[in-house]
Amino acid sequence: GDSSPSYPLEIANANSTSIAYQRTGVSAKKWGFTSDNDTTIWSNITDSVSAMTLTNAGAATFADDELYAKYRFSN
Repeated sequence: GDSSPSYPLEIANANSTSIAYQRTGVSAKKWGFTSDNDTTIWSNITDSVSAMTLTNAGAATFADDELYAKYRFSN
């Protein structure tokens, strides 16, 4: 945590996955946000599938392994 946050919701953590969530009461997947110095990745943690990657430069990549398609957008 952060004892003096600058924003209404600010999460500070030394782990690479700072936010993870899962719907309870059903057989749901666990999802989370992972980051490093270059990118933030939103992924299905349960199955180790990266759904969306955002770079610090503003590029976004969306991948769907089932459709064998990958989309990349940048500014």
